[in-house]
Amino acid sequence: MLPTNHIRSLDALRGLAALSVVLFHYGVAILPSITPNPLTEFLRPGRLGLHVFFVISGFVIPYAMHRSGYTWSTFGTFLARRWVRLGPPAYAAACLMILYYVLAMWSKGSPVNTAEFPGFGAEAIWTNLTFTVGLTEQPGDEPGGYWYNFVYWSLAIEFQFYILLGLLFPLLMNAQRKWLSPVVMIALLFISAFPSVMFFHYTVYFLLGLLAFQRHALFIGTPQFTVSCLVCSAVGIADGHTAETIVSLGAAAVILATPAGIPRPFLWLGTISYSLYILHPPVGYFMDSIGKRVTDIHNDPYGKVVLLFLYTAITICLSWVFYRLVEKPFLKWSKRIGKGNSQRTSSTLSTEVVP
Repeated sequence: MLPTNHIRSLDALRGLAALSVVLFHYGVAILPSITPNPLTEFLRPGRLGLHVFFVISGFVIPYAMHRSGYTWSTFGTFLARRWVRLGPPAYAAACLMILYYVLAMWSKGSPVNTAEFPGFGAEAIWTNLTFTVGLTEQPGDEPGGYWYNFVYWSLAIEFQFYILLGLLFPLLMNAQRKWLSPVVMIALLFISAFPSVMFFHYTVYFLLGLLAFQRHALFIGTPQFTVSCLVCSAVGIADGHTAETIVSLGAAAVILATPAGIPRPFLWLGTISYSLYILHPPVGYFMDSIGKRVTDIHNDPYGKVVLLFLYTAITICLSWVFYRLVEKPFLKWSKRIGKGNSQRTSSTLSTEVVP
């Protein structure tokens, strides 16, 4: 039986990662009325919070699969749980983003220049519903296509990871043939060398999380873990992603260090992190549009900083409401899928961490 003392630290880590992404988007990337501001350069590394999410998923999803006794026969149940857990809340937040687009188009003819509208064509709707935007792009198309909620490109990567992990997990954790695991990982790293908008472009970060899980589960020893992390890091750095790789290594180290005495606010932030992540774009756009019409504080550099933290605080509060009303019911529903077939699976998958 695996120990469970890592999960609290993971909650805190994903909460901080989500907050860093929100501050990056609000203070650097998407809100025209408050960017740039005196904190813009300081907040720019917040984009790396997304890579921390990938490391966490690389650890926690196989953690839950291992504890549940996952086999290929439960592949469908595994994917159904993940879709119910992530899909419906994402659709709800996307509807808010669509509402913003419609109101912006109605009031001034176009949304802000940081929010491209995909339209209501059949392909746009279908690819957003199935998290496959960008997979059907043709030469000359805008890279990655358009999402109703722009952060959902990372959810697409997550779903690709779930499918691939569901197919490969029995090979990665084969106790009788442990040589299979490094062979599979080397193959994934080799594929990652080719340009891709899909999961393979982010293989290094998921593998660092997976290696941390294997070390935690005592499936591999310290020497193999160290060498494997160095190989993954070398691939990431050679691909020109030094900062992303270093942060991801740090996240894997924090996961294995299991820091004690984590403040409760960080744990709470981790609980609502998925809601915070998917809700902050529409909330940010709405607040930016309204704020610049009711106050001129955004004309002062430090007024922009005040609005940045005000918008962030409001978003956190609304994310808690969204979590209680939307995310939590689907979280409970996802746990009931397949419950009759495996009580053990139902009880252990509650530890899953999502971006």
